[in-house]
Amino acid sequence: MGESSITILTRPRTIFVDSATNPATASLGPSHDLFEEYYIFKNFDRSRVTMLLSLRTSPEDGADGFFPLAWTRDYGQGRVFYTALGHRTDVWTTEWFQKHIEGAIAWGLRRDLVPRRRAAGKQ
Repeated sequence: MGESSITILTRPRTIFVDSATNPATASLGPSHDLFEEYYIFKNFDRSRVTMLLSLRTSPEDGADGFFPLAWTRDYGQGRVFYTALGHRTDVWTTEWFQKHIEGAIAWGLRRDLVPRRRAAGKQ
């Protein structure tokens, strides 16, 4: 997909949802402001993944651009999820991030493809 440069920046930025159909982003709004540690990926090939979250401004200087944060892809018969978020304890404790991770786990377990069934005898 790409490699992380050594640039690590902690600052507030607006995160954008690139695909609202994945369970990892389906319950998130179209954008979210987050004070977080951001990496800048170099040689990132977004044609090889399904983008979920990104920045539209550089974490370094605020210049316009595309900066990937979370994505998925199929690998053989499995599924791969990556998020560059969650470095700070206060990020993990937000409802927004917890919905992101919970949805990612559901996607990884293919719960987005299998209709849920009620246990026998349950109404």
